[in-house]
Amino acid sequence: MTAEVMLDSIDMVTGSKTDFADLPAGTRAISLPDNSYNRAAPFLKVFGRPEGASVCECERVSSASLAQSLHLMNAADVKAKLTASGGRAESLSKAEMPEPKRIRELYLAAFSREPTADEVRISENYVVKPRTDAAGKPLDSQRAKRNGYEDLLWALLNTKEFLYHHYSMLAKSTLTLAVFTWMAASALAQQVTLPLPRLLTVMPMGGQAGTTVEVTIT
Repeated sequence: MTAEVMLDSIDMVTGSKTDFADLPAGTRAISLPDNSYNRAAPFLKVFGRPEGASVCECERVSSASLAQSLHLMNAADVKAKLTASGGRAESLSKAEMPEPKRIRELYLAAFSREPTADEVRISENYVVKPRTDAAGKPLDSQRAKRNGYEDLLWALLNTKEFLYHHYSMLAKSTLTLAVFTWMAASALAQQVTLPLPRLLTVMPMGGQAGTTVEVTIT
């Protein structure tokens, strides 16, 4: 999974947003205009987003590393997404629905599939168990449940299933949206006898800002 897609996927699952300077709120990492944001976003740098020094595809680092594993497990920016106010963990902890339905929503968001009976049982037992703060004092039930969902969400993000399956689902949805947009624009251009537009796609590996790719649909 590329750095940009992975960051967008984590934002989607955790219900948080990554803020980029001088860009509209909600801008996705995959839509960043240039590589200057690598310095301001440690996640992108750790996961191999290229600096754009050349057009060679080899500039992007696609292999896994220990730094990436440690970043997913311990980095402050990932923790902030898990504990974000209004994020998925907080919303699920307050939702007026049975625990199994909350867990189902979480699994659908992370894996695009229903949880198994064992996964529901294990997750529910973990989420509802009592918890204490750093001083050893019991947390109130609402706060304890929110912590439980934060932990469960963190565990799902660190699985291979999330890293591979969620990426493929996101890539398919992105491509489908791009194709439908292109088809609609093409139909409009033919009605007013304008040149057919080009299909703007996700920037290829190693491509620099402004790169376009022509796609022929038969």
